[in-house]
Amino acid sequence: ENVAMYEQLYQEYTKLHDYFGRGENDVMKRLKHWKETTRAAKESMTLW
Repeated sequence: ENVAMYEQLYQEYTKLHDYFGRGENDVMKRLKHWKETTRAAKESMTLW
């Protein structure tokens, strides 16, 4: 029973990883870029 549930969860994890992490959909790259630019903007504002 536990093994069957784990296999189902792992299949979903694999789909999410492929969807967000590689391939044609680069949403994770965009999110990371936004995070970096937002952080940089906040840091530059605190220097004043």
